Amino acid sequence: MALRFYLDENLPIEIARQLRARGIDVVTVRDIKRLGDSDENHLQRAAADNRVLCTFDTDFIRLALEGHSHAGIVLGQPELHYIGAWVSFLELMHAVLSAEEMRDLLEARFSDALRTAVDHVVEFLPNKGQGQIIAVFSIGQTMTYLTVVLNRQTIFEREQVFGGQQLTQDLVRLYGLTPEEAEIKKRTGDLPDNYQRDLLQPFVEQAATDIGRALQFFFTSTPYTRVDQIYLAGGSSVVPGLAEAVAQRTQVPAEILSPFQGMELAATVRERQLRADAPSLLVATGLAMRRFDA
Repeated sequence: MALRFYLDENLPIEIARQLRARGIDVVTVRDIKRLGDSDENHLQRAAADNRVLCTFDTDFIRLALEGHSHAGIVLGQPELHYIGAWVSFLELMHAVLSAEEMRDLLEARFSDALRTAVDHVVEFLPNKGQGQIIAVFSIGQTMTYLTVVLNRQTIFEREQVFGGQQLTQDLVRLYGLTPEEAEIKKRTGDLPDNYQRDLLQPFVEQAATDIGRALQFFFTSTPYTRVDQIYLAGGSSVVPGLAEAVAQRTQVPAEILSPFQGMELAATVRERQLRADAPSLLVATGLAMRRFDA
């Protein structure tokens, strides 16, 4: 059975609107006119309808630990997880997890899934990355998420408005493509000669600048003064020249991150296609790995 969601009253209703536009079954507390109801009743109602409860309220985790039945709980942090992060994460959950797999899973957060995938990759670094400060930028359609880890501990998280949709919209505007055609041509490079000069290069420069600014914010907001390695992930990370531009702008080694290091692939898997799609599957891979570890 596909995942269905129950949004607590502290979440913006825009999340529900965007999920429904993607064909995902979601109800909100406002929809069913239960504003102000007790946490116990919300949890019970979501479980009875086999819906994953999504909230900022840690009291639901306490109730679950006390033995209250539930169909899964997704907990966000108001200062980190805005509308774009919620929509992206719940859409990924819907794609890779079933209702049966989510039942009784206490927490499933974007940052947890991202960190699980990153932890797996770090295992293959020299000395398993001990002592290294690693910054992972997951560049999505509209948002970029930064997670900084040191010795398997997350020491900083931040999200900012920037993503590949900007380039897609420019392609639609300049060349008269549909959004679907633009996405395909971004990957194949089947575009006019002026594409690189007029669209790609400005996009890459802006992305590198935004990543550099995010690192500066990390330095000014924490006691840390260095980053040893940058990894780029997400569907927009494979834009040609981005990793090189980021390394040049930040003076930190940067490379595209694949979550499949050390994994054995089935014979039926199209390896070349999987390698091409790997950066966009980082969070989905982390979600799946967290479920196996549960």
